[in-house]
Amino acid sequence: MIRAFLVSVFLLLSINSIIAQKGDSYYPGIKAKSAVEFKELHYNFGVMSEGSDVVHTFDFKNISKEEIHIREVTTSCGCTTPTYSNDPIKPHRKGKITAKYDSSRIGRYKKSLSVLLSDNETIELIIEGEIVKK
Repeated sequence: MIRAFLVSVFLLLSINSIIAQKGDSYYPGIKAKSAVEFKELHYNFGVMSEGSDVVHTFDFKNISKEEIHIREVTTSCGCTTPTYSNDPIKPHRKGKITAKYDSSRIGRYKKSLSVLLSDNETIELIIEGEIVKK
């Protein structure tokens, strides 16, 4: 009985150390470290007037050892338009994603941009604020 218990503990510890050596996260589908580092993931425009330019650029850096590229950027609604380059981003180089919100829509908003990278990592960026009549 004790022998079976010790064998079980040994197997669990062995599997845990193998996973740790690979650098994988304990949770499936979640990477232990991102390939990119964003300066910020959330931006609040505050209060803006109707018809004004509501545009923000999210800057990031490729902190991996391989080239990456942005496969696509999807938004939570058609009121937000993303702009980004399809060119590969070399290691330790910078990139950017620009989000433009339609300021003809009066009221508070909170919108997301889902960034899909070439390594299948998805990063969520958030913009929010309030549009008031002129």
